[in-house]
Amino acid sequence: MVQTNNVSRKERLERLFDLAQAYRGWSRRELANELGRDPTKLAPESGNPKFDLILQISEVLDWSLEEVADWLWNAEKGVKNTDETCKNSLSFDDIDKLAQEAYRSGEFKKLVNIAHKALDAATTEDEKARAYNRAAGGWDGLGRFTRVLKAAQEGLRQHPIQPDMRLLLQTTAANAHYTLWQLDEAQGMSQRVIDFYKENAPASNRAKVAQAHAWYVLGHSQRRLLDIEPERSSQHAHAALTSLAESMKLYESLAQEVHPTYGGIANTCRAGMLEVDVFLGNIDVREAIARVLDVINIASSFR
Repeated sequence: MVQTNNVSRKERLERLFDLAQAYRGWSRRELANELGRDPTKLAPESGNPKFDLILQISEVLDWSLEEVADWLWNAEKGVKNTDETCKNSLSFDDIDKLAQEAYRSGEFKKLVNIAHKALDAATTEDEKARAYNRAAGGWDGLGRFTRVLKAAQEGLRQHPIQPDMRLLLQTTAANAHYTLWQLDEAQGMSQRVIDFYKENAPASNRAKVAQAHAWYVLGHSQRRLLDIEPERSSQHAHAALTSLAESMKLYESLAQEVHPTYGGIANTCRAGMLEVDVFLGNIDVREAIARVLDVINIASSFR
């Protein structure tokens, strides 16, 4: 009986190490260095960690000592189905929430590492697609746009997946094409998503993000075509204004309903519209610069 409890506790300790890696975006060796331990022997064979290790784990995870102790010893408090509880402690949804937090805090290297953990924990095709989309977000933040496209394409190879997830991955791939100046592909994929939501109103936050992002990619692709196809510049300019205005409106709504970070994306649409307005002669370039500086000054005041 004692041996069973020790094994169970050691397994729970290993789960804590896995969670710490996902939370911090560290490799096994990086975690071992932080804890001052051999990466091949993080958990003591006895399953009984000393106080200093419990303290270190609590600091890494930003948990209280009580929370760490409860995790490790609740198998001896009559908790039923301890192995299942241990197995579910690092569920896909738990890891995905960590990925979302990393994305919103701008910790993109950490996000990529967490996305890989999520992929390991995924048990369905839809979860795998979600993990690939998280990885794409991390690579995008790091400016590795070829990796973004690859991750999005891997996600799209998973099936069956939820329609909203597929459409979100399509906009992710479209944006990767845009950043790589593959504007025909960017326009084609984003237009497909836009057309879908014209006939099927988005019913979830994920769908609303996909719709807003599709308009974003289409508008900025049309803006870039001003220089590439000067013979059709007026057509591209007016189309870009329409697309970017729609994206800005949708992202401003998401900023209020879902998370304020979407307001920053709305501002990039606003900046793109200023560029197009200058091109069309609707506003003077000095006025456009003044407006941009006003937005920067307002943003700086909140830091």
